[in-house]
Amino acid sequence: MNIGEVAAKCGLRPKTIRYYESRGFVQPVRSGNGYRNYSAQDLQQLRFLAQMRRLGLPLSECRKLLFKTKTDAPDAKTISQLFREHLKNVTRDIQILEDKKNAITIFLEKVEADRAENKKHIDLV
Repeated sequence: MNIGEVAAKCGLRPKTIRYYESRGFVQPVRSGNGYRNYSAQDLQQLRFLAQMRRLGLPLSECRKLLFKTKTDAPDAKTISQLFREHLKNVTRDIQILEDKKNAITIFLEKVEADRAENKKHIDLV
């Protein structure tokens, strides 16, 4: 498969695929004319990368989950720890966003109350 076909099948842009290649995630074979020829395994790796990146996993963590042979595969404990840590980080990020949302809501309510009273200057402190 050429890069356009692979991009369409895995939902990544060709530029992203070339970046992943430069980082060693896939190794397409080069044809005589220099074009990349991606294998089914390359496509599978790229689909997996796309899915993990959508979940917010950094490439360093994705690398730990990818393997070329069954003997290279991480064990279930390693995978579980990685996802538990990521879940903990996502939960923390959600709490930070909730705190920001609450602060913005308080400011908005104050501004709306001052506006309803036709105040010319709004004091947010």
